[in-house]
Amino acid sequence: MITYQNILTSAILMVCEDESAECCEDYGARAPYLLATVCNECLPLDTRYRATQGASPAEKSIPCAVTMSEEFPLSSPFVPAVTYYLAAMLILEENEDLSDKLFSLYTDAISTLQMQLPAKVEGIKNRYPGV
Repeated sequence: MITYQNILTSAILMVCEDESAECCEDYGARAPYLLATVCNECLPLDTRYRATQGASPAEKSIPCAVTMSEEFPLSSPFVPAVTYYLAAMLILEENEDLSDKLFSLYTDAISTLQMQLPAKVEGIKNRYPGV
């Protein structure tokens, strides 16, 4: 089981910080809001991903701040992307270059997930019957 706290720990280590350092108190205070934001953004994609895997959808809503001990609600392929996002947002003010690189990794991971989804066949309504 992957928790939000596991993702925070990975993000902290990703930005070369010591988990026990003073800066991590600030990270811990901001992480519940940042994780809620990114999970809400990824929820529609996760729903489509789960549908292709035959799995049941995740919770329909995620609160505006998560509890760090709770289980990560999205599918496991979203863990690296969310970790990149969290790491990027945590150091946005301190190290803009590293933050940009991590955010780029986040967008690449989300793009890869989107590309792996199969196309969905839908009917087309003929709006021009006389042509």
